Amino acid sequence: MKRLFILTVALLNISYAQLTLDRTRVIFDRAQSSSQSIVVSNTNKNEPYLAQSWIEDEAGNKIETPLVALPILQRINPGQEKQVKISLAGQNNLPEDRESMLFFNVLGVPPKADAENQVNIVIQSKVKLFYRPKGLPQYKDNGWLKELQVAKSGNSYTLQNPSPYHIVIFGVSNGPKGKIIEKDLVVKPFGSVTVTQSLGNTPTIYFINDYGGTESQSYQCGNSCQLIDNSK
Repeated sequence: MKRLFILTVALLNISYAQLTLDRTRVIFDRAQSSSQSIVVSNTNKNEPYLAQSWIEDEAGNKIETPLVALPILQRINPGQEKQVKISLAGQNNLPEDRESMLFFNVLGVPPKADAENQVNIVIQSKVKLFYRPKGLPQYKDNGWLKELQVAKSGNSYTLQNPSPYHIVIFGVSNGPKGKIIEKDLVVKPFGSVTVTQSLGNTPTIYFINDYGGTESQSYQCGNSCQLIDNSK
């Protein structure tokens, strides 16, 4: 989850907009529900805050269709929790044969500074929003991660995703005990990315799953790369 800080007034006293989300990614599975609700909490025990919510497309453009986050603006009192509901709106032009990745944003606006020497800091939370249309193949326990295919060519590795789901990668290493090289990669449905890093013949890929947790899987590369089955 990205946290963006915007300085609005400068000098001595500091006030933070302390709004938190109940998750680090939003999964909107249309086969299971017609909407998704996110809990926004004001962890400040003394000050109310305004929470402004919106959705962006993959390019970072603010959108109002085909998904909308409501209410757009709401007051959250000290220690209070409120919900933001994400639902379909207008014509749905998102692909029906694959998952779409968008972004859900919440901007916390603190009260107006009472003193001239008070600093107000506005904090924006931005998390990935995955929309899954009806009819996609169902996997158990993020099983599409095991669909990832690896091809080695010299010191380059092509990661091919044959599934209709996004695969989010946060790191790679030259084996399960190797040093993790941080890589913020997203392999799109039916797409591929190339890693130009020497990972040897046993590359290990580290993923972020639907729950915000981490998983890893290793491959044995010779003439081709095969997933190492650790379940045996």
